[in-house]
Amino acid sequence: MWHIKLPKAIRVWDKILKNKKIPYKLINSNHTFQIYFRDNKIWLSKNSIIIYDINSYFGNNAVGSRKLAFFALRSLLNALESKLGIDIKYNNNYIAKVSRQHYSLIKNCLAIQCNDEGKKINVYNEKGIWFTIDNSFNLDEAETIHPETSLTDSLGIQKYFNEHKETKFEVTPKYVLKVMNGIQQNQIVFDKNMMSHLKILNKLSKAVDQLTTAVKKQNIRSKLGEEQKTLSQY
Repeated sequence: MWHIKLPKAIRVWDKILKNKKIPYKLINSNHTFQIYFRDNKIWLSKNSIIIYDINSYFGNNAVGSRKLAFFALRSLLNALESKLGIDIKYNNNYIAKVSRQHYSLIKNCLAIQCNDEGKKINVYNEKGIWFTIDNSFNLDEAETIHPETSLTDSLGIQKYFNEHKETKFEVTPKYVLKVMNGIQQNQIVFDKNMMSHLKILNKLSKAVDQLTTAVKKQNIRSKLGEEQKTLSQY
């Protein structure tokens, strides 16, 4: 769904639509004009235009699909302007905001398995549902649907599945546990060796201290001996 901000308020939609012989229906307490253009439902209000885009856009990733959607929107708005006989651009640009956007990895291996087994997956966080398995168009979709994060969620999910494929799905939970257990065992051995080394270092430090003390005492005795020898000469 697209929100298009108008450069200025339009309060004469009824006159525009009647002059262009475009059928419409009043909704939202007669404050909004609903029309259809290129099979898309469109709401015309005083400050904005809302377009319910019926199309899907296929790209290599979510960013590519989004770019295609914006290209298609620009073409649609150009045609809509011509149809209505108005200009809705700010400085030759449209002010558009997208909402209710969904991004899907089609023919996804997890989606295929779940759909074959008749299982459903919905993933939630504190902001609500953000990931689901869907097959409404027979495309076996792993779909990110959160209105604020669906784009970045889709990129992350795609990277997750691709990296699993690159590693031939070897990084399983059991594999991770095995690696972590190996790391823990190595850490235990390292800690034991470190304790042993610390004991040796402590003993060596004490031995050095004792040797230093003995040397100092020997130096003191030597100096006293020399003083006594000097005194005996007078």
